[in-house]
Amino acid sequence: MPKQSLLEFLADQCGCPYLSDLHTQGYFIPLRRVLLNLDAAAYNDQEWRDSFAYILGKSAKSPTAEEIRQELIQSIRIKK
Repeated sequence: MPKQSLLEFLADQCGCPYLSDLHTQGYFIPLRRVLLNLDAAAYNDQEWRDSFAYILGKSAKSPTAEEIRQELIQSIRIKK
């Protein structure tokens, strides 16, 4: 059985009925909680870059999975 993509995993863990719900602030608190407990090494750098871009609509500045995870945590915490 193929492994879930990072986006699918995040949506499932946050209880999002639709993948696009990850864009909405209503899911940022559970998303942050999931990200804080997720080992960045479980997914490759490219998947982290793609997920960051999908969720926030911009490119990550960081190069590695762990740094992108941290940047995403920070970005969803301060996004208004």
